[in-house]
Amino acid sequence: MGLITGTKENQTWKLATTAIGSIVFSEDTFLSEAQTLWLLHLLLCRRHGLSEPSGGIATAWFELFTSEQLRKRESFTLTDYHTVLIQKIGDMGYVKGLAALVIRTYFTDNCWALAETLKKQSTHKEHYQFLKAPVDKEMLPVYAVYLYLLWDDLFSNEQQLSLDEFADKTCFFKVTNWKEADTNIWLNYLSDHGMVQVDRYTGVPMLLRLQDTQQVISNLYS
Repeated sequence: MGLITGTKENQTWKLATTAIGSIVFSEDTFLSEAQTLWLLHLLLCRRHGLSEPSGGIATAWFELFTSEQLRKRESFTLTDYHTVLIQKIGDMGYVKGLAALVIRTYFTDNCWALAETLKKQSTHKEHYQFLKAPVDKEMLPVYAVYLYLLWDDLFSNEQQLSLDEFADKTCFFKVTNWKEADTNIWLNYLSDHGMVQVDRYTGVPMLLRLQDTQQVISNLYS
């Protein structure tokens, strides 16, 4: 989830917090705020590199929240998710248990239950549905931080990106489960707070980053 870094010297691991880890530790040590839970969820679902076929930092999470096979359904089951994982990593003996574990974390209070990322369908308790990332005012800094971290990871040599390219390469809007109206709220927030210049005159919105990542991270809990 990008909270710590580790280096090994003489058989000893030395751990340190990242910029994100430091502010989370300072502001929400017990990982109980909605902002923290959503950010950590998003970071666990992020793409690893731009090679094809696409893969995630944590494969099980990336496949669950970006798979078209699951998202095109009104709801999905554990079996559906298990099948997606098998297609990605093979029919290993641990895959079924891994699938169950990942789903369980989103209904466990000391994991992600309070974030309300998934819900059980009311008529079929073993059927699950994706919920969208909330676009309440206090949550918008989370997605700004996520944008900048993805940009650093995947487009470090680019100062400007088209929104379509960013969405396609990062799976940002699959994971957030946003519609156009939600996206516009977020883009307006980024523009109003001087984080990104949004140019819509070319047809497809173009994003120009205006701040450095540390500036954006410092406003995570603002």
